[in-house]
Amino acid sequence: MGVVPAQAYYIGYFESFEGMRSGLGPPILYVDGHDGSLIGDSVPLEGSAADVIYRLQFPIHSGQILGLPGRIIVFLAGIVTAVLSVTGVVIWALGVRRRARQRERNGQRREPAGGPLPGRRLAASGTSLLAPPGEPSGGP
Repeated sequence: MGVVPAQAYYIGYFESFEGMRSGLGPPILYVDGHDGSLIGDSVPLEGSAADVIYRLQFPIHSGQILGLPGRIIVFLAGIVTAVLSVTGVVIWALGVRRRARQRERNGQRREPAGGPLPGRRLAASGTSLLAPPGEPSGGP
């Protein structure tokens, strides 16, 4: 189908008939608004692969392609996605709180992910990261 002019109308079939595929939408005829001649048509699952994929996007993502069972599946998938998102955040927040309480109980403070910052004394060795090996750090 080519470009549809500004003065064009379309006729969609809403009654089911033999050969109409459920859930993919009705075939559509485009007619010229001036003389009533047929300009083009749009038939589900006909045309290039890109046309078919384009026309299948809405029916697949709305569940329309499988009728009522498809819509129920899409609804349940949406609910599951929302529940998993919320429970993931809750589990993460509880873990952060638990780790903070454990550090408090042990008297530890949180070190950066890459280890202690340069220049700070290492608790175990008593040496500075900036001092050359074997020399005193000169700090307090």
